[in-house]
Amino acid sequence: MKTVTRIIIADDHPLIAKALQAQLESRPEVSVVGVAKTGNEAIALVKALNPDVVLMDIRMPQLNGIEATKNIVENYPHIKIISITGYSEEEPLYDMLKAGAKGFILKTSEANEILRALEKVMLGEEYYCKEVITVMVKRLLKANPDARKSLRFDGFSDKDVQIIRLVCQQKTAKEIAGLVNLGEKTVEYYRHKIMKEMGVNNNIGMVLYALKHNMVDINEIF
Repeated sequence: MKTVTRIIIADDHPLIAKALQAQLESRPEVSVVGVAKTGNEAIALVKALNPDVVLMDIRMPQLNGIEATKNIVENYPHIKIISITGYSEEEPLYDMLKAGAKGFILKTSEANEILRALEKVMLGEEYYCKEVITVMVKRLLKANPDARKSLRFDGFSDKDVQIIRLVCQQKTAKEIAGLVNLGEKTVEYYRHKIMKEMGVNNNIGMVLYALKHNMVDINEIF
């Protein structure tokens, strides 16, 4: 029997929370076990219900999503946090990333994208919607306007570059394994080796490095 992913939604806008809940509850592979209106409520529900995933709004009263995420990641590291946001400011997104969020989707995301994000984080991977990557790329280019002029494949094999491009396309390790004819564990070995060589800690770091060094075009990602 397929495992059901148990979810808490944390959003102080009732209409948005209900819309997300309706989208998710129409799918048999997920179950919404609780809805919180504040960061404090989210933490209390996590303690009481032990979900698999929290869909966390960034801006909430009493305790915002960033602080709530920090608390949950510190005390319940097995629980995955996906940030749901209607904002495109850089700093809150980076703060959520630093707090430990493993996925980023918009409040207007379709059910299929939400399910894709859930699938990725439940596999121990990461998911970033197009809009969030675009915000991060703009920050990168603003800090270094000549970033796209640099072409650096040195130090990376053809297989490395192939895997980098597939990671940038947000393929799962299982999907990449099938496309490059390797085992999943071998793909994970390559991914961690590549991140170490790039000097980054996660997939979004790999995406930004690849874009900065012209190893992938942003149009390839989506």
